[in-house]
Formats: sequence, C-alpha cells, structure tokens
Amino acid sequence: MAKNKSQFSARDSLKGYLFQCKIALLLSLQKMKDGSKFDIVIEAEDDVVIKKDNQVIESSQIKHTSKDEADVGDYSTNLWKTIRIWCDGISKGYFSSETKFFLITTGVIPSDCAAHCLKENNRDIFKVIDTLSKVSKTSKNESNQKAYKLFNSMTYNEKQELFENVVIIDKNPIIEDIDVEICKEISNAAREHLLGSFRKRFVGWWLNRVFDHINDENDLIKSQEIRAKMDILRDQFSKYNLPIDNDILDFEVNESEFDDYIFVKQLKLVDMNNGIFRAVKNYYRAFEHRSRWLQEGFVLPEELDRYEKQLIEEWEICFERIQDKIGDSKADEDKIKYGKALYRWAETKFVPLRPNITEAFVTRGSYQILSNEKKIGWHPEFEKKLQDIIIGES
Repeated sequence: MAKNKSQFSARDSLKGYLFQCKIALLLSLQKMKDGSKFDIVIEAEDDVVIKKDNQVIESSQIKHTSKDEADVGDYSTNLWKTIRIWCDGISKGYFSSETKFFLITTGVIPSDCAAHCLKENNRDIFKVIDTLSKVSKTSKNESNQKAYKLFNSMTYNEKQELFENVVIIDKNPIIEDIDVEICKEISNAAREHLLGSFRKRFVGWWLNRVFDHINDENDLIKSQEIRAKMDILRDQFSKYNLPIDNDILDFEVNESEFDDYIFVKQLKLVDMNNGIFRAVKNYYRAFEHRSRWLQEGFVLPEELDRYEKQLIEEWEICFERIQDKIGDSKADEDKIKYGKALYRWAETKFVPLRPNITEAFVTRGSYQILSNEKKIGWHPEFEKKLQDIIIGES
C-alpha cells in the first residue's frame, strides 16, 4: 500500500510541475496580446515571475490539486507558504509596491476562509488582515511558524499594501484541460484542422525551453522568444511549407539496422559504401516526416504521389543519359562508374515538395524511398542485379 501511495505522490508532483510550466505559457500568451515585452522567470523567488526592465511586475503561485476544494484555508501550509514567499520578497526588495501577486488554483476556494476575500469580485482586505493576524498569533502549526513571524513583522499598512496587490484565482482548468486554453490563445496561428499539431509542437518547444531555463539561474525567457517561435511555426504550417521536427532530425540512426533494406543494397551495387550512413539518415528523416505529415493531415497521399512522379521523371532523364553513354559496353566498371555518377546527381538534386521547403533531406530521402521500393535505381542493370541478389539470398 505504501508503495502505491509513493507512486501516486510522484505522479501528482509531476502533474503539478507540468501544470505550472503550462500556466506560465498561458499567462505569457495572454499578456502578449497587447504587444507587451517582458521576461519570464520560473521556479525562482516564486513559481512564475514576470519582469519588465528588470523589475518584478507580477508574481504567481500555482497550485494544482486533484481535489474539488482548494487547499488554501486560513491555517493551510499552502496559503502560508505563499504569504511567506511574498513577505520575504518584499522585505528583501525583490518585490516592489507595484508588483501584482497571484495565487492560481484549480480547486474551489471555500467561502468561509480569508482567501475567498481576495478573489477579484469579492474583496475585503480588512477581513483578510484581521483573520490572518489572529491565525498567526494563535496557531501552533510548526510548518507555518516562519511565515507567521514574517507576517507579524509587517506593519498594518504594509499588510494592506500587500493584499491590495493580491488576487486569488480559483477554478482554473486542470492539467488535462489546460491545452484547450492554450489552443484558444493561438487559434489564429494555424488552420483549424492543424491547430492540435501546432499546439503540440509549440508546447513541446516551451517545455524544452523551460528545462534549459531552470538549469541556468541567470537565464530569462523573453516574450520575444515566444513570439518568434510562433512565427517560425506559423510559417511552417502555411500551405506553402511543412513542419520540420527536431526529434526526427536529432535521432541517431543505427546504420546496421538498415543492412537488409533494398536502398542499401542498391548503393552497394555502385560501390557507394562510404555514402550509406548519409543515405540512411536521409531515408529515415524523409520517411518519418512524410509519415507524420500524412498522419497529422498536413499532406494527402495524392500530393506525395505527384511529388514522387516528379522525382521519377527527373531520374528517368538522367538514367537514359547514362545508358546512352555506356552504349554496348559490357564492362562492369563502366556501369558502376556511371551508376555512381547518377547517384551523386541525386544527392545534389533538389526538388521542393512545397515552395518554401528548403531542407535537402526531403528530396534525398524520397529518392532513397523510391530506391527501396525498386521504382528507381543507380546501376544501369539494377533490376536484374537486385533479382540476382534476392535469388541468391533465398
């Protein structure tokens, strides 16, 4: 039983962290609507901090809970930990009188606690100060003692100034629903049927960016970065382009796993052994991207069919030329020589699948796919040679 509890605890912690990261992105997108430029800091003095001109303008505590009711009661450790962070930041000059403080929770705040009086439409600062002052002077909760001490060290006016800048927001979307809210903020970035794919890549980039950020205490995430990434993706998602994904580009292929592929055998027919690894990379990148584009609705099968026909037509012109050059020669070294020249032509040939695609692997890898399907070849007698290989292996 203890083992199961530990597993669920770790899962809840991970969900809370992912929620915090995604909320940071959502808050940034909402703030960017008016063209604001700012810096984002995550997991520093507070869960999410927004800075402008090196001054903290917003500081947010993020609370994700699987319960219906938010754990921010008058005696709760969650509430007093938040107050402690804010009071400590004020005392050290990290937060100013202009800083706006937010406590964002997925749960519902009970109507009988002080936090309920800090909601946007239900504010009663004097009641909050009175209630929390009584708690801080009477509670024996050991976990909250440092927070009580910091809170009681503030004057009444300082407490009033703090809570006038505090807004508590409850009933926020849980981790499973936060992507829907992000999609609303980026709804104009891509065509409707591709919006889910856009969001997936955009959020994936953001989570990687946050990982780099928290490993460098001097790093700031600038709102301009978010806007720039959106612009890059928006361009890739246009009808004249297609998205190129780093997880495919960065994948380390194992050349030996492709030894039995036809396109590798075709390369060996023209003594291009030193080009096999490069060919495998191009094959993998093109195959995986094309599969993903089809699966996610970026392209239709008929578009790829037209593209392949265009590649084959280009190949046919060059293939006929090498056959003319060989003529009646029966020397295998001549056939290998011209077959190698044909392959080198294919490595430098660029045929864009769409006008704005500039990645050469799309053409190179697609030629390897066609070679693997025996629709094209490099050796002038590639069909017969491959048949002999197949018979010899059987």
